[in-house]
Amino acid sequence: MDVPDLTDVGVREAPSWPVVAARVADSVDRVHGSAVVAMHSNAGIYASHIVAARARAIEALIFADASVPPDRGAAEVAPPEFVAELRAKATDGVLPRWTEWWPEEDVAALFPDEATMRRVVEEQPRVPLRYYERMIPIEPGWSEVPCGYLLFSEGYGDAAAEARARGWPVVQVPGEHLHMVVDPAAVGEALERLAETLGG
Repeated sequence: MDVPDLTDVGVREAPSWPVVAARVADSVDRVHGSAVVAMHSNAGIYASHIVAARARAIEALIFADASVPPDRGAAEVAPPEFVAELRAKATDGVLPRWTEWWPEEDVAALFPDEATMRRVVEEQPRVPLRYYERMIPIEPGWSEVPCGYLLFSEGYGDAAAEARARGWPVVQVPGEHLHMVVDPAAVGEALERLAETLGG
């Protein structure tokens, strides 16, 4: 397993997708055996660029409580109504940390304990609002790679429904959006099952 560091992607002036694609491609090159790419949350919108940039074949894509991009055209980083909410939170064009967008008790419920929450909070960058105002162009052909969906939370039910409509296998591990930090063993097992189903 290889996890690329993408924590600075949102704070860059340049478009985010070439950086994401290059770093994930580097990670794929370092993996021995089948290459299965798992994307969480907003990272799903980069799927087409990850596939296009690969230096070797990707056997499968897994969207874990993640956005599902269209097959062609462009993808919103965030829907307009949510961007309007974020605009109200920004100071001088910069947003507070993601965990500060929501009531404290709601955020705490996403984590197994205070220490884990503190560690995640400390790693978060403050992202410029413009990151969420951009559209990401879609590279064609990405969905020809076998895809599956791992659902945690109710908030991504529509994305899971889109996955089912596309004929993808969908597995649910009930939890909140950051369930991989709450029960990493269960999430890891679910990812492995999906990868095997997809032939990865």
